[in-house]
Amino acid sequence: MRKSEIDRLLKSIDSLPTTPKILPKLLDLLESDLSNVEEVSDVITFDPALTARILKYCNSACFGFATPVQSVPDAVHAIGFEALKPMLVTACGSTAFGAVDGEALWRRSLLAAFGSKFVAEEVWENSDMIYTAGLLHNSGRLVFVKAHGLSYHQLLAKATLEGVNPLVWEQSTYGINYADVSVKLLEHWNFPVAILDAVRRHLHPLSSEASKSAACVYLGVMLACVIDDPRCISWFPEPELEAVMARLKIQRQDLNHFFQRMKENMNFVEAML
Repeated sequence: MRKSEIDRLLKSIDSLPTTPKILPKLLDLLESDLSNVEEVSDVITFDPALTARILKYCNSACFGFATPVQSVPDAVHAIGFEALKPMLVTACGSTAFGAVDGEALWRRSLLAAFGSKFVAEEVWENSDMIYTAGLLHNSGRLVFVKAHGLSYHQLLAKATLEGVNPLVWEQSTYGINYADVSVKLLEHWNFPVAILDAVRRHLHPLSSEASKSAACVYLGVMLACVIDDPRCISWFPEPELEAVMARLKIQRQDLNHFFQRMKENMNFVEAML
């Protein structure tokens, strides 16, 4: 039933949201010890929109470079490969979210990406991969927006007003929730299995199939939701939250540290909006 509902939803829209096809190639280059600045820059400059976003971000106030960055090679040199990876993923995600007027969803996704990454670093998981999963965990909501437009925005607004988790109403209204659709969309975008699994299981991080990556995304999403609206803590039942923290060996004081680090990155989040 769930698969047929997702297929029906995807068929109801004219076109799926798109993300630059060069992203998998870029991530491969950035992971390779043999790659150089010229190779990475050549791939980025193949996409004019991505080039513009990278230069815009580099010249935003949060980087504070004394001299404006005027070319992609300059940007790659100034930032470095490690810092460039999350920026590229973020820029590509921005293309998709911006196409459907999803600034509120985009903000929450950015916060979730940072939260997921910080948790992953604490527990020695793959923080780059988990940052990507956190960023794109609710990309299925782009499909809901495209398919249902104003009525879906009203559902989100009403859920926020009444303090109800929107996925509850997604499930009751459409028979599926955003995570179901996110996985299908990420499959369409050809993302790796590890990212698909983290997104697929993040709503059920204690299930036998869930990896630690899914648990990291669960906590990252919780942190993002609570920073945006403290009332959202009710969406994460205390017994489940405690069990996820125990599985990852995360303490309460660690959560406070993550909150602080996320707040310190708000300038970057604002620059991405």
